[in-house]
Amino acid sequence: MAQYNILKKGNNILVVDNPNKEYEKLKLYSKEEIIIGKWFDGKKLYRKIVDFGSFPSNGQRTVNHNILNLSEICWFNYSWYDTADNKYFSGPRIDSSSVICKVAVNNTSLIIEGLGNVAWADRTTGGKCIIYYTKTAN
Repeated sequence: MAQYNILKKGNNILVVDNPNKEYEKLKLYSKEEIIIGKWFDGKKLYRKIVDFGSFPSNGQRTVNHNILNLSEICWFNYSWYDTADNKYFSGPRIDSSSVICKVAVNNTSLIIEGLGNVAWADRTTGGKCIIYYTKTAN
């Protein structure tokens, strides 16, 4: 039977299956690389949050994620704010086949893309990408 522990700090409560009570290794969310568990293959699973700011107005740019020894990207998602529409988006925005905001991830970088006749650089802000991954060397 799993032993659940409760970690409380201020108004934040985290319930964890952590029989070794290694609370000092737990963080709620951080821009630093942290180990959050194990992947299906038994490798350590890491999480990192990368700021990418705004989308380019009509083109592509890269932002280094600085993950060393990356083996596999298990999952990622991103969010950003559109000041013209006054709302947050999670994942890509596709208004038509030619008006698109999206992010891709490779072994070294985020690829940030804004397409269409829209001033994305002026109207988007606060872009963040959460990456879950394994490493070749732990």
